[in-house]
Amino acid sequence: MDFWTFSSLPYSRPDFDVYRNKCQELTEKLQNASDYETAKAVLFEMSQYTHPVETNYTIAMIRNTLNNTDPFYEKELAYLDEQYPKIQPDRLAFSEAVYHSSFRREFEN
Repeated sequence: MDFWTFSSLPYSRPDFDVYRNKCQELTEKLQNASDYETAKAVLFEMSQYTHPVETNYTIAMIRNTLNNTDPFYEKELAYLDEQYPKIQPDRLAFSEAVYHSSFRREFEN
């Protein structure tokens, strides 16, 4: 078993432009999915883009909390707090596409 410490977790600033574009692209792909397997693949792909954004946001938040005198994470958290609301419309559009998908029942099972 490998052991790690929180301080050894890598942090990288999320590229919110790439993320917003990917959200829009995947929303359209989901809306145009012709079968459940395609829709499920889109859902999985979206999670592959969402998890790193959320993970890096959490890392920055915790590191700032542990040492709120660190100017790097103070600035980074301010940047993330500014950018995060800007991605919400695209995330909501994707969630609505999932909700209105003809494959919703399959997603729920």
